Amino acid sequence: MELPKPSDPHRKLEKFAGKWEGEETLRPAGPWKPSGTKARATFDFHEGAGGFFLLAEYDERVEGGKPGIRGHGVIGWDPKEKSYTLHWFDNFGNPPNSPAAESGRATRWRSSTTWARTRDERSSSSTERTR
Repeated sequence: MELPKPSDPHRKLEKFAGKWEGEETLRPAGPWKPSGTKARATFDFHEGAGGFFLLAEYDERVEGGKPGIRGHGVIGWDPKEKSYTLHWFDNFGNPPNSPAAESGRATRWRSSTTWARTRDERSSSSTERTR
Protein backbone atom coordinates (compact mmCIF):
# COMPACT_ATOMS: atom_id res chain seq x y z
CA MET A 1 0.00 0.00 0.00
CA GLU A 2 1.35 3.40 -0.98
CA LEU A 3 1.07 6.27 1.49
CA PRO A 4 -0.84 9.40 0.47
CA LYS A 5 1.13 12.39 -0.73
CA PRO A 6 0.56 16.08 0.08
CA SER A 7 -1.59 17.94 -2.46
CA ASP A 8 -1.03 21.41 -3.93
CA PRO A 9 -2.73 23.20 -0.98
CA HIS A 10 -0.41 21.36 1.43
CA ARG A 11 2.66 22.33 -0.61
CA LYS A 12 1.62 26.01 -0.50
CA LEU A 13 2.33 25.94 3.23
CA GLU A 14 6.04 25.37 2.48
CA LYS A 15 6.58 29.05 1.69
CA PHE A 16 6.04 29.86 5.38
CA ALA A 17 8.73 27.44 6.58
CA GLY A 18 11.53 29.16 8.46
CA LYS A 19 11.92 31.69 11.22
CA TRP A 20 9.85 34.90 11.07
CA GLU A 21 10.27 37.88 13.37
CA GLY A 22 7.99 40.87 13.74
CA GLU A 23 7.02 43.85 15.82
CA GLU A 24 3.43 44.09 16.98
CA THR A 25 1.09 46.75 18.26
CA LEU A 26 -1.28 44.85 20.49
CA ARG A 27 -5.01 45.35 20.70
CA PRO A 28 -6.55 45.62 24.17
CA ALA A 29 -6.53 42.31 26.04
CA GLY A 30 -7.30 43.17 29.65
CA PRO A 31 -5.23 45.12 32.17
CA TRP A 32 -2.03 43.19 31.42
CA LYS A 33 -2.05 44.20 27.73
CA PRO A 34 -3.48 47.69 27.28
CA SER A 35 -4.15 48.99 23.77
CA GLY A 36 -1.07 50.21 21.94
CA THR A 37 1.41 48.06 23.87
CA LYS A 38 4.36 47.07 21.67
CA ALA A 39 5.72 43.54 21.44
CA ARG A 40 8.27 41.59 19.44
CA ALA A 41 7.50 38.03 18.40
CA THR A 42 9.03 35.09 16.60
CA PHE A 43 7.28 32.36 14.62
CA ASP A 44 9.33 29.31 13.74
CA PHE A 45 7.50 27.17 11.16
CA HIS A 46 8.60 23.71 10.04
CA GLU A 47 7.08 20.83 8.09
CA GLY A 48 5.36 18.04 9.98
CA ALA A 49 3.81 14.66 9.22
CA GLY A 50 5.40 14.21 5.82
CA GLY A 51 4.35 17.61 4.46
CA PHE A 52 0.67 17.44 5.41
CA PHE A 53 1.02 20.00 8.20
CA LEU A 54 3.04 23.05 9.13
CA LEU A 55 4.08 23.15 12.78
CA ALA A 56 4.49 26.53 14.45
CA GLU A 57 6.34 27.68 17.55
CA TYR A 58 5.44 31.21 18.71
CA ASP A 59 7.22 33.37 21.29
CA GLU A 60 6.16 36.93 22.10
CA ARG A 61 8.06 39.45 24.24
CA VAL A 62 6.14 42.50 25.44
CA GLU A 63 7.75 45.92 26.04
CA GLY A 64 10.65 45.57 28.44
CA GLY A 65 11.30 41.96 27.38
CA LYS A 66 8.55 40.50 29.57
CA PRO A 67 7.22 37.15 28.35
CA GLY A 68 3.92 37.34 26.48
CA ILE A 69 2.07 34.68 24.57
CA ARG A 70 3.91 31.44 23.90
CA GLY A 71 2.22 28.85 21.75
CA HIS A 72 2.28 25.95 19.35
CA GLY A 73 0.20 25.69 16.21
CA VAL A 74 -0.66 23.00 13.70
CA ILE A 75 -1.74 24.34 10.30
CA GLY A 76 -3.27 21.97 7.78
CA TRP A 77 -5.66 21.65 4.84
CA ASP A 78 -9.22 20.37 5.10
CA PRO A 79 -10.15 19.05 1.62
CA LYS A 80 -13.87 18.74 2.51
CA GLU A 81 -14.17 22.38 3.58
CA LYS A 82 -11.54 23.51 1.07
CA SER A 83 -9.93 25.68 3.72
CA TYR A 84 -6.84 25.80 5.86
CA THR A 85 -7.15 24.85 9.51
CA LEU A 86 -5.34 26.06 12.59
CA HIS A 87 -5.19 24.17 15.87
CA TRP A 88 -3.60 26.46 18.47
CA PHE A 89 -2.22 25.69 21.95
CA ASP A 90 -0.86 28.47 24.16
CA ASN A 91 -0.10 29.67 27.67
CA PHE A 92 -3.64 31.08 28.00
CA GLY A 93 -4.75 27.48 28.55
CA ASN A 94 -7.69 27.67 26.16
CA PRO A 95 -8.77 24.40 24.57
CA PRO A 96 -7.61 24.02 20.97
CA ASN A 97 -10.10 24.54 18.20
CA SER A 98 -10.24 25.10 14.49
CA PRO A 99 -12.73 27.92 13.81
CA ALA A 100 -12.81 27.42 10.04
CA ALA A 101 -13.66 23.74 10.34
CA GLU A 102 -16.23 24.26 13.13
CA SER A 103 -18.10 27.12 11.48
CA GLY A 104 -18.08 25.67 7.98
CA ARG A 105 -16.63 28.89 6.61
CA ALA A 106 -13.17 30.30 6.21
CA THR A 107 -11.79 32.42 9.03
CA ARG A 108 -9.22 35.09 8.31
CA TRP A 109 -6.23 35.41 10.58
CA ARG A 110 -5.92 39.15 11.18
CA SER A 111 -2.73 40.73 12.39
CA SER A 112 -1.20 44.16 12.15
CA THR A 113 2.24 42.60 12.24
CA THR A 114 4.68 42.75 9.35
CA TRP A 115 6.75 39.59 9.51
CA ALA A 116 10.27 39.29 8.14
CA ARG A 117 11.88 35.90 7.62
CA THR A 118 15.41 35.76 8.96
CA ARG A 119 18.17 34.31 6.83
CA ASP A 120 18.29 30.53 6.86
CA GLU A 121 19.37 27.67 4.65
CA ARG A 122 16.06 27.68 2.73
CA SER A 123 16.40 31.26 1.53
CA SER A 124 19.08 32.96 -0.49
CA SER A 125 17.80 36.42 0.40
CA SER A 126 18.30 38.00 3.79
CA THR A 127 14.63 38.80 4.45
CA GLU A 128 11.21 38.12 3.03
CA ARG A 129 8.20 40.10 4.22
CA THR A 130 4.51 39.33 4.46
CA ARG A 131 1.58 41.06 6.06
